[in-house]
Amino acid sequence: MDLDQFLTTPTLTQSRFLCQPRFTKFYVRKWLWAPTKAAEIRRTIVLANLRAKKPGAGALTALIEDLRTRYPRHYVMAECVTPRAVSGLLRMGFQPLSGFYEGCFWLPI
Repeated sequence: MDLDQFLTTPTLTQSRFLCQPRFTKFYVRKWLWAPTKAAEIRRTIVLANLRAKKPGAGALTALIEDLRTRYPRHYVMAECVTPRAVSGLLRMGFQPLSGFYEGCFWLPI
């Protein structure tokens, strides 16, 4: 199963390892979530554990651009972020979360 199938197929399963081009590991969740108490609750794609086949070759950037194009009304959240990935996420517009989600980042719509 790939990411599109997982996101568009009604299922009780909210998280799954998937086959995704350019990644050797791709664990994702789908939630209904709001990043702040004042924000609207929306469908959210949670990138929980990813490993690119070729780190530094733009796999994550391409994935985020693709998600923003095809799922523009979804929040995107990244968790288990490595120190190396932080600067790239910030460049793409992700914002850090705090409290329970310390160490996670989200991409505003």
